[in-house]
Amino acid sequence: MGNLNDFTALSGLSIISGGIFIKENGILENLNGQENISANSIEELTIYDNPFLAECAIESICNHLSGPNAIVDIRDNAPGCNSPQEVQEAYETVSIDDIEIGETFTIFPNPTSGSVIFSIMIKDAQQPSAKIFVDGR
Repeated sequence: MGNLNDFTALSGLSIISGGIFIKENGILENLNGQENISANSIEELTIYDNPFLAECAIESICNHLSGPNAIVDIRDNAPGCNSPQEVQEAYETVSIDDIEIGETFTIFPNPTSGSVIFSIMIKDAQQPSAKIFVDGR
């Protein structure tokens, strides 16, 4: 059987009433397309031996992982998708693409799973800079 390179055709799927089994796929890099599946409809989750699969931290998967009776086998994938713990940590970490506006705007730390500081340098103003502190998940 051939390898799927993505699951985008499944993006309209919301209930599976069974298991998700993703194994031995040599080209898959992420699970995009499965984010709309209800975690309550996933009875079993098996993800292993996918050497390029590094992005598993999608809402449906992570909600299933946090369930009290979750049946899960996640292992032997690319870093970021090697264990349920790695997937949960990636889901809880906030990151954005770097923004380049010269030296006038910075975000620190990036990525983060806690507080973040936005620093804005205002040129030609009486106040040389402003900082905004954001804390939340």
